[in-house]
Amino acid sequence: MAYYYREKGLYRGSGGFVRDILHKDFSSCKERLLVNFFNKHDPYDCFSYLQTMIMKYGLKTIVFYLMSMSSDYDKNISPYNTRFQLLIKEMNDCTLTGIHPSYYITEQPERLAGQIKLLKDITHGDITDSRFHFLRFRLPLSYRNLIDNEITDDYSMGYPDVAGFRAGTCTPFQFYDLERDCETKLKVHPFAFMDVALKNGMQLSPNESIKKIKELADRVMEVNGEFISIWHNESLSDYKEWKGWREVYEQELEHLTNKTKKQ
Repeated sequence: MAYYYREKGLYRGSGGFVRDILHKDFSSCKERLLVNFFNKHDPYDCFSYLQTMIMKYGLKTIVFYLMSMSSDYDKNISPYNTRFQLLIKEMNDCTLTGIHPSYYITEQPERLAGQIKLLKDITHGDITDSRFHFLRFRLPLSYRNLIDNEITDDYSMGYPDVAGFRAGTCTPFQFYDLERDCETKLKVHPFAFMDVALKNGMQLSPNESIKKIKELADRVMEVNGEFISIWHNESLSDYKEWKGWREVYEQELEHLTNKTKKQ
């Protein structure tokens, strides 16, 4: 969700305002008005900060974009929104760009082609990386769908609520289709942790998370594995429940950079 208050449209914006009033969250009411009518910076718009971190540390970064219309589980900005499309183009200059297949793509696999095409039209480039929204996919059908749509690398193999390696390895591997008894062209990249897993699933504090991340990174680098973490822009916002988590991200980048220099 690129923005917390901005670009939600009249219906969603008004609904959010009414919800804030009913919950007596008057600080959010005020901030919603300031962002939408007085050009205050949206709290989830931390993309300039992200660009700065990428330039400072030079670590490979992929941004996955949700290209579906809003639904119960796809709480995103419209992919046809001009500001959102400009953001994608700007970020595409300093990061890799991947597709974030929507929540219901498992039941409606035919929609994936349209979502990828829209992202291609915005970036004017090939889209070969993917990570399923909510890590919701079904084997082997979801991976076959990626392959049919020329996706070569997937980053969905991990847990939503705990750290660790769902596939039992920190090394990328080619997906093997057991039903068809063949190795495919899709490379699976297991990730070590997701921000929400540390905060919500494991209920770790920022300081505890820093310690856990460093332990995971050290173990992965001992065996020359691929250390991948999943972050959302809201967790880098330092806003509300994510206060203090930007420091976690920076400590991770600093640790990885120092470890890499020593190798």
